[in-house]
Amino acid sequence: MGHEPEHHLRERAYFLWEREGRPEGRAHEFWCRARQEEARAA
Repeated sequence: MGHEPEHHLRERAYFLWEREGRPEGRAHEFWCRARQEEARAA
C-alpha cells in the first residue's frame, strides 16, 4: 500500500497526457496537474 498514492498519481498524469494528445516534453506539467487534482479531491 505504500506506493498506492504515487501509482494513482502516475495513472492520472498519464490519462491527462494522453487526453492532450501525448505532447513531448511536458511530463512535469501533467504530474503537477495530477497532484493538484488529487489535492482538490481530498
